[in-house]
Amino acid sequence: LVLCPASRSIHTVCIGRCEKILYRFVGILALIAGIIEIMLGYMASAFALSEGVHSLADSAADFYGTRIARKVGKNRKEERSIRKSGSRVIATMLVLAVFPILWEMWQRYQGSSSPIATIMILAGFIAVIINLSRYAILEQAQGRSFISTREDLIDHAKTDVVHGFYLLGAGMIFYLFGGVWQETTMLYIDLALSFGVVCYILWRAWKIVARH
Repeated sequence: LVLCPASRSIHTVCIGRCEKILYRFVGILALIAGIIEIMLGYMASAFALSEGVHSLADSAADFYGTRIARKVGKNRKEERSIRKSGSRVIATMLVLAVFPILWEMWQRYQGSSSPIATIMILAGFIAVIINLSRYAILEQAQGRSFISTREDLIDHAKTDVVHGFYLLGAGMIFYLFGGVWQETTMLYIDLALSFGVVCYILWRAWKIVARH
């Protein structure tokens, strides 16, 4: 089956429009997750707050995906270079998310406030549900047609799901052993987990750039 130029043009426009709608939708989901995690993390855990900042960075990346799709729609011949430069911007957004996380870690260390297990569990549960939905939606769309920009965003959503489970697990461990461990021990574990998020964000940013 060979499409005539006019039919191919209409098909391309439809794909581009659907791509932009998809990125906006998952971007809103990431934004909701980020706001909730930051609010709960501010009260309870540097790790939860770090995940919230990470989700906001992913939300910005999702919304930037609509800009990439718009550029590609206007200039199909330059699609590869547009998506390559767009992936670099997405990676930069991830790197920028590191700075507020490090700042919050320093503030928590100076204040010596220990994490609150129950709120961490709640934040982790919400993060898993929302980000699992993002991942499933993007993965389903990718199964119908492969797009490199979407592949970058799938990686983001996948890692958010994993980190949500980490947050949920950490909250449960703190809940079970909080009565045994000293508050400073729980604080140091919380900060170590936050630093783990920082390292992972930097690694993922590098992988995105290296892939393109």
